[in-house]
Amino acid sequence: MSTRGFIGLFMIVVLTTVFYRLPPIAAEQDSVYRTYAPLVEVDALIRREFVNTVAPDQLSDGAIRGLLLELDRYSSYISAAELSEYQKRNTGRYIGIGLEIGDVDGALVVISPVENGPAMVAGVASGDVIVSVDGASASEMSVYEAERALEGAHGSFVSLRLRRPDGTLVDKRIRRSILHRISVRGCGRTVNGDQDFMLDPDAGIGYVRVAKFDEGVTEALMAAMADMRHAGMKGFVLDLRFNSGGLFSEAVAMVDRFIDRGVIVRTVNRRHAVKTYQATSTESDTTTPTVILINQATASSAEIVAGSLQDHDRATVVGERSFGKGSVQNLIQIQHGHAGLRLTVALYQLPGGRIIHKSRDTDEWGVDPDIMLSLDDEQNASIISQRRIVDQTVVGKQPEHIQLDPQLAEAVSILQDARKKSGR
Repeated sequence: MSTRGFIGLFMIVVLTTVFYRLPPIAAEQDSVYRTYAPLVEVDALIRREFVNTVAPDQLSDGAIRGLLLELDRYSSYISAAELSEYQKRNTGRYIGIGLEIGDVDGALVVISPVENGPAMVAGVASGDVIVSVDGASASEMSVYEAERALEGAHGSFVSLRLRRPDGTLVDKRIRRSILHRISVRGCGRTVNGDQDFMLDPDAGIGYVRVAKFDEGVTEALMAAMADMRHAGMKGFVLDLRFNSGGLFSEAVAMVDRFIDRGVIVRTVNRRHAVKTYQATSTESDTTTPTVILINQATASSAEIVAGSLQDHDRATVVGERSFGKGSVQNLIQIQHGHAGLRLTVALYQLPGGRIIHKSRDTDEWGVDPDIMLSLDDEQNASIISQRRIVDQTVVGKQPEHIQLDPQLAEAVSILQDARKKSGR
């Protein structure tokens, strides 16, 4: 075929493709117009008739927030004014009252108060439903909008109305402060004020409490593991109770340090496309007996760690079923990078195939412990109180150590049995 003939054939193919696509494109455009025609009409009416002048950005921002609220309460719009502050999150230092929030059946629920933060000290507890923030109803707030409303200037106050699990309404006025989050803690303090990671030195049982998956938490855990090995560790407890999650990358990295092969976690999107995260570390500890503690306030990245190590038979999980927050939010920049959408784009799937995110369509969500052992409100309050006392221990005072609660005692028993079976 001549060059001219080839070009002619190519043009015919292109034109045929264009004309073939025109009806669907036109239909799609017509559908978009019909969907958003009422919004355009309302916008025009507001600009023409509303008693006060309204800034154009105010209308468009409000419309976007309304669209996202119809999806789920984890998706949100981040305006240009909010973007820089949003990108500072998960660094372990921010100003607020220290609350991690999730969506449960359409309500904004406290997953966990940050340890020793103003909210925990004021008595806010896991399971409390946020009814209002400074008098504004929380029923139409996204998770991000509620978190942002709780932040503010250091020393300022925020008023919360909460509904307890028993239906009681309580009001809290809490002072905001700078929160310095230490993500890895032990069972107590040494005489010089350092973290003490040996729960039972004679039996060689270590203990690490991971409060949040902030940047660098995996390396901090590895440093604690090195300290425990030096002290004669034979097995250890990884306490993820009241851990509301954090950085996905840290969860993947942490699991990777305890297995040497296989799937860590998968993400599944709306098209059922799967992205798989595999173990890659060449410095994994695959042998130290490990027990993980979880409860109803264990969420997100903490669920990935507990569930993945459970599926790999790398750890025994003790406690209560986890929170079930297993959705993936990506920050997608819009308006040429000046604003962003925090959009739910996928769900976490454990190596065994279980989707973590709580759904009304199935009863299989979250992480079910190998040994189910529930605690009542008084026992949970005692754990939190002990942690606060231990964390506030200063150099020069008699070192404080946490006491064995039923879940922790079960973990110790499992590790003792494992040591006996191994003969070490």
